[in-house]
Amino acid sequence: MKINIKSNRIVSCVVLLFIGIQCLPISGITINFGDASWSGLIATVNNPNPPGGSFGMGGDIYQNVTTSPGQSYDITFSAAADLFLGPSLTLDFVLNGQTDATIITPPYTNNNRINRYDQMVWDQYTYTFTASSATTRVEFIDMNTSDFGLDAVSMAQVPDTAVTIALLGISLLSLMAFSRIAKYRAPNNAPET
Repeated sequence: MKINIKSNRIVSCVVLLFIGIQCLPISGITINFGDASWSGLIATVNNPNPPGGSFGMGGDIYQNVTTSPGQSYDITFSAAADLFLGPSLTLDFVLNGQTDATIITPPYTNNNRINRYDQMVWDQYTYTFTASSATTRVEFIDMNTSDFGLDAVSMAQVPDTAVTIALLGISLLSLMAFSRIAKYRAPNNAPET
């Protein structure tokens, strides 16, 4: 189990055969709060502050996604406490009914003179998990207030390290072979005397 704040890592790319960039295949989801496949939303809030410009509010937001058993996935999301309801958020990240991680955001103070949604402080989290079935329920549960903000959820396969290393090795060998062939095939450009 791993929770941390970092930038999105959606795909792994390697240079292949000196021709271009090879990107390993990915599959996944991107949250869209107008999409009926997300359950538990009580509202969609349009606000310029979250990463996506609008976000979902709810106490238990979930979706069933297609996964491959044994495949590792990175899921990245942004979450924020609704300061009108409490100074911080305790959020359980649940997969197939099992809590895999608990996130506690830092406490902030609510200012009643400012729009409550303008005060939400968004943090991005990335979690890596290995799927155990063909369908995985990805769920976010607010454990200490009634509602929280969720935005910019994405999920992508983690490239197999062995495959990535093998492709990188093949690329390097191909580059070395190409440079040797080019060296021996280069015309002699030396001036004649």
